[in-house]
Order: sequence, then C-alpha cells, then structure tokens
Amino acid sequence: MKTLLYGALPCAALLMVGPCALAQQYPAKPIRLLIGFAAETHDVVAYAQGKLEKKAADLIVANDVSRGDAGFEVDTNAVTIVGPEGAEALPLQSKTRVAAEILDRVEKLLAKRPAETTRSG
Repeated sequence: MKTLLYGALPCAALLMVGPCALAQQYPAKPIRLLIGFAAETHDVVAYAQGKLEKKAADLIVANDVSRGDAGFEVDTNAVTIVGPEGAEALPLQSKTRVAAEILDRVEKLLAKRPAETTRSG
C-alpha cells in the first residue's frame, strides 16, 4: 500500500494506492470525505454503485478502462461520478479537466457539511 499526501491543493488530499485502499482505516486522522476510484471494463456504473455502498464512500469516480481513448496511457479520460444522488457521466476531456471536475464535486460536498463533521472508516 502506498499513501500519498498532497498538501498543495486548496485542502489536503490523502491518496491511498493499493488493493482495496478504501478498506483501510486511519483512526488517527479523521476523514472528512471518502472518494474512491474504480477502473472497470464493463457494467461501470453498476460496479461503482456497489462500491459506493460497500465502502461507505461519499463518491466513486469510475472509468471504463476498456476504452482506447480514455484512462491509462492516454492524456484524456471520460469518467462517471457516482454519489448518493446518482451517477453523472463526464465527457471525454483532459485528465486535468477531469481532476478539476472531481474537485468541484468535493467542494460542493464539503460545503454541505458542518466543519466538525468527520467519518471514521
């Protein structure tokens, strides 16, 4: 498991990379939002919705890695952001733009929560 902390963002982002990273718990650091990423080859939205519930995540960002124009080894991606209010498919765009779209959703979720709200895995 590799854990990366990016503090240069408007808010710190903790990224865990490894098998079932969302299943790990960090009791010393409360998590304000839990965002998961899923790479799927079929039934992308259905699998993402299942992971959203199973992992008790706030959002799952899913992409169809069977596409040749999106995902790995290309500069573009088309993802579906799955949350409690449903699924939102984003069109094919640069990975930088996809990241900005994800951060926009994170900002909206944070704005809905009181400052003291935390999650405990």
